[in-house]
Amino acid sequence: TLFVGAIATEDRRLFVKAYRKPDETILAVHQASFIHYYFHQHFTTVKPTQYDENFVFYPLLPHKAKEPDMAKIAETLIVISQEYHDVFRFNTKPALDYVNLNLPSLLQKEGRIEFWKELRNLLTASPAIASIPVHGDITPWNLFNSDHTLPVLIDYERAGWHVPYYDWWHLQYQYAILHHKTPSLDNLLNKLQRASGQDRVFLLRTGLIYMLDQLSYDLQDREDYPKYKNRLTNAIQTRFKIAESFVRKLHEAANAA
Repeated sequence: TLFVGAIATEDRRLFVKAYRKPDETILAVHQASFIHYYFHQHFTTVKPTQYDENFVFYPLLPHKAKEPDMAKIAETLIVISQEYHDVFRFNTKPALDYVNLNLPSLLQKEGRIEFWKELRNLLTASPAIASIPVHGDITPWNLFNSDHTLPVLIDYERAGWHVPYYDWWHLQYQYAILHHKTPSLDNLLNKLQRASGQDRVFLLRTGLIYMLDQLSYDLQDREDYPKYKNRLTNAIQTRFKIAESFVRKLHEAANAA
C-alpha cells in the first residue's frame, strides 16, 4: 500500500487506499470480495464502493469505544475453520506445499539449513491437508466495534487459502510475539483441541505450517525493510523457538504412535 487516508464528501465519509500499480488495486478489490463472501456471516466486512487504477474507496465506519471480545472472536474463528474444513475437505494439498517457496533460501541465509531439512522430511511424511479461506491477519488492530451487530473485520491484504485454524493461531500468537510474550503451546493446543474436537497431531501440523508462514514473512521483511531489523529479529527468534516446539511435539507424537 502506497498510503491510506480518509476523505469526506457532502453525504458520506470514505476510507481510501492508494496503490503503486493497477494490478495491486485489482488484487485489493478481489481480496475484499473474497473476505466478504466467506466471512460476512460472522463479521461485518467492508466492500469497496468504487475504485480506479490506483485508488480503492471503502465506506468509513465509526469506531465504538468498546472493543470486541477477543475470546469470542477466537471461538468464532474455530467455528469458521470447522465449517470450511467440512465444506472443503476434498480440497487438499500436500502439507509441504503450504510452505512459502522462499523459506528454504531464507533459512539457509540464517544458517538453519539442517532445520529446513528436518521440516521438509516431517512435512513430506504428513498427510495432505484441506485448504480453506483465511483472512491471514486477524489481530486486535484489525477488528473493531461499530454500529453493526457483528464486529468489523478490516485489512484483507493477506486473504487467501491456507490450512484450517490459521486465523486462530494468528490471533493467539501475533499480538503476543510483537509484545515479547510467548504463550504456552501446551495450553493453546489443549484449548484448541477441546473446542474443535480435532486430532492433536492434525492441530500441531496446522500450527507448525502457520508459524513457518509467519516466519517466512518476517525473514523477508527484515531483508526488505532494514529500519525494522531489530524488531523483526526479536520476532524471528521467538518464531524459531515456537516452530521448534511444534516440531518436537510432532516427533514425540510419532514416537508414541
